[in-house]
Amino acid sequence: MGCFKISAFQVTLAVLAGFLVTLQVSASKPVSLDGVEYRVDSTISHDVCIVGGGSSGTYAAIRLSDMGKCVLVIEQQDRLCGHTETYTEPMSRLKYDIGVEVGIGDTLAQPTLYLIKNFGSDILRIIQIGFLTTEHHDNSLLYEHATEALNENILLNSKVIKLKRSSQGRVRVVVSTRADLTLVTCQELIMAVPPKLESLDGWDLDSNERHSFAQIVNTGYYTGLLRNTGLPSDISIVNVSPKTE
Repeated sequence: MGCFKISAFQVTLAVLAGFLVTLQVSASKPVSLDGVEYRVDSTISHDVCIVGGGSSGTYAAIRLSDMGKCVLVIEQQDRLCGHTETYTEPMSRLKYDIGVEVGIGDTLAQPTLYLIKNFGSDILRIIQIGFLTTEHHDNSLLYEHATEALNENILLNSKVIKLKRSSQGRVRVVVSTRADLTLVTCQELIMAVPPKLESLDGWDLDSNERHSFAQIVNTGYYTGLLRNTGLPSDISIVNVSPKTE
């Protein structure tokens, strides 16, 4: 099933020398969602719209594409990656994944339910046999390959301005890109961003959804790189909070 993009107005010229020439005239078109009018420059139609290009969104896009679905990924950053940030040491060209953190921070400060939820059978198995990673320790390479596979079905540097769902199973999303204001229509929607209210600004949340998402909290992590520390290369240093008991 192919994906297609149409402009607001499209004029088809005659067949000349055996070729069909299509002229797309770009012009803004008014679209009304919840009583607010948006002047969109283009319209894209897909089977599935995925908001968020991190690990969950990227995996869903690749998997659905393999199943023959026409998907579109909307990502606010300039590349697919999520939490994955890879540093390349300029001298050795060795790769270090600096943005992927395992764990949930200070365990003593976390609710017990969070700890139980994060220590399932997969974690116990990993402790026994080790972690699976890429050959060059470059997780960003996975996202680069995914970007190539998805080709043009990605909107980077893009933000959802308005998202409207209907009881008929139709979803309309107004997306602000670097180039224009785009209307995305799809049959299915996948939310692959943190389910927090500030991440869902412009979504048509009902009272139950808003109440549930308002309770979501998250922890943060911070990554730093040091050079010429004089520390031996064969030791591992762990940062421990001075308040940890």
